[in-house]
Amino acid sequence: MIPTLNKLKDFTKGELDLVEFRERASGIYAKSSFPSKKDEDWQFIDLDNLQKQEFEIASPVELTKKDLAPFELEECSDNRLVFVNGYYQAALSSNRDKGIYVGNFATIKDKKRTQLTDYLQQNLPDLNYFSALNQLATKDLAIVWVQADVEIAQPIQLLFLASANNEQILIQPHIVVIIEPRAKVQLLESYHYLETKQPYWNNSFSEIFVGENAKLEHVLVQWQANNAFHIAQTTVQQKEGSYYSIVEVDLGSQLCRHNLDIIQAGKQTDTKLWGLALAQDEQTIDLHSKVALHHPYGTVEQLQKCILADRSSTVFNGKISVPQSAQMTNAAQLNRNLILSSGAKVYTKPELEITADNVKCAHGATISQLEDEEIFYLRSRGLTLANCRRLLLEAFAIEIINKIPYKSLSQKLTNFIK
Repeated sequence: MIPTLNKLKDFTKGELDLVEFRERASGIYAKSSFPSKKDEDWQFIDLDNLQKQEFEIASPVELTKKDLAPFELEECSDNRLVFVNGYYQAALSSNRDKGIYVGNFATIKDKKRTQLTDYLQQNLPDLNYFSALNQLATKDLAIVWVQADVEIAQPIQLLFLASANNEQILIQPHIVVIIEPRAKVQLLESYHYLETKQPYWNNSFSEIFVGENAKLEHVLVQWQANNAFHIAQTTVQQKEGSYYSIVEVDLGSQLCRHNLDIIQAGKQTDTKLWGLALAQDEQTIDLHSKVALHHPYGTVEQLQKCILADRSSTVFNGKISVPQSAQMTNAAQLNRNLILSSGAKVYTKPELEITADNVKCAHGATISQLEDEEIFYLRSRGLTLANCRRLLLEAFAIEIINKIPYKSLSQKLTNFIK
């Protein structure tokens, strides 16, 4: 059972001096209801098991640098932001580059707080039940703020860890990323777990602002425990001439749902979406993405790949909107699925909504299995059946993995497939 509205309000007293932020979410949450299969956006995902759990608000857990070691990325040693169960870990975080702020809400300066409020008021997406819950009862904000004209040599890592040993907990990360005009940065957002004897729920919300002619390369890795629930919303606002790319890899959790909403709020805006879902056992991995183009000369490229085994399922619903104002647009969308067992299920719905008349757009989806001819060819070269399957799976996934600019992470993901 999810904590009641009154309990959530009691929990947030004195936390985060963002009154309008809380009040708006409180109104939406009070009026909304828990989604079911009767709702079109949720018809292929079963939330009954999530709703039956007895979640409590997560408590702080202190970690040491030794605990952090398995999750650190050597490429991100200078700039790292660490949260455990939704609580900021200052001793484990670092920010050594000039021109950027990597920290939480409590440590941001007063002037920046006012500017932060202005940014949050700019980006008011249609909150659903889960994103309203996050805004209402998030414990803190994870903030990355890159000043104009700054180019960060080393990536920034946002590391979110879960520890659920004694009780079933609700964790609510809230991320705010602000990339000012002409800045360039790489960002790694990753979700992992320590010991988790109990099921837990990670309900995250990310707000990203990419300024004029700025560039953000975003990598998102969801690698949580098999007893976890992961529901996330990411909203991205791109200004004129900006570039935003995301490489998303989903491996863990029994139930994973990500709503990714992107608005191209300026002309000559470039958006790249690359995703890989690896589902097994009875996992469900669901990506709902929306890209709205409102100006001419925008480009969108989307490739979502899914590998399914056992009785797992994946959902892809990608929508690209090209209104009359978005002339000279170039948009391409493809969902490719590889099924390894007869019990796996794929639900795919790529969408293009076009009213502009001078555009180049395409979309499609494929569902396939490992080809007998390919396996026969490899077996004839002396490979075992197991090695043949590994090689073909790696070949399918490597197109997405190779887009990750961090060698140590790419190798871990490749080893997982093997």
